[in-house]
Amino acid sequence: MSTFKQDLINQLKKKEIQAIPELVAFNIMMALIPMLIIFFQILAFLSIETTLFDETIAQYLPAELYQFIMEFLETASINFSAHPLLVAVTLVTLTLTISKGVNGIFKAFLITYDCAGTSDYKNRLAAILAFFLLLGFGAFATAFITTSHILLADLPTVTKTVIEIGIFALVCFIFFLLLFKLAPNKNKRVKAILPGTVLASVGFILTTTVFTYYVDRLANFHLIYGTLSVIIILLMWLYLLGWVINIGIQVNYVHEKSHTRVA
Repeated sequence: MSTFKQDLINQLKKKEIQAIPELVAFNIMMALIPMLIIFFQILAFLSIETTLFDETIAQYLPAELYQFIMEFLETASINFSAHPLLVAVTLVTLTLTISKGVNGIFKAFLITYDCAGTSDYKNRLAAILAFFLLLGFGAFATAFITTSHILLADLPTVTKTVIEIGIFALVCFIFFLLLFKLAPNKNKRVKAILPGTVLASVGFILTTTVFTYYVDRLANFHLIYGTLSVIIILLMWLYLLGWVINIGIQVNYVHEKSHTRVA
């Protein structure tokens, strides 16, 4: 255990590893809004009610950031009644932009596992395919969370809250499991990526909850940054998310490396 801890600390001290959170945060920032547009358009197309899902997400995002995203999505949409060619170009452009976010995370894996010479074309294609798989899971998870809200409506508040937190944790776990499994370094067994997946899932929930509490209750970003406060909050949240993903990747890497050494 002490050897694993020291190996992990040494891994996190590397300059190229310390730069990963910024890389992940920048790429996700570029992809976030287009991703939300397509995601909610798909939910609307599938006639999935998002009100209860929105309420769940609101618990894990600072109020200013949540309000900004919801207000933006109310005005931003894809006009499917436009010329088919224009719709196709719009969808392709958004898909390429969104895949940049997934590709940024994949680059974090390539840096960690030192996969030099890997084709950028293949990595981008893998990112696009991974995006559609994660998008499909997101639609399923939304329907699942919404349905669970309805089924749990008559339960006592405490019981309902505990079960809903458990459901959200399960959704986060499966999401990170898929993300780590789809990463383009080498074939990974599910057992090998479980430590980082669990840590990333728990880290995401705890970090986002604490950050949301800090922004809503303690910090006064709007007094310092004015109208830019939402952008600052978004950047800080994505940077923290970048660290959560980075630590999950490094834990899996060190775990795999230590097992290889023992074998």
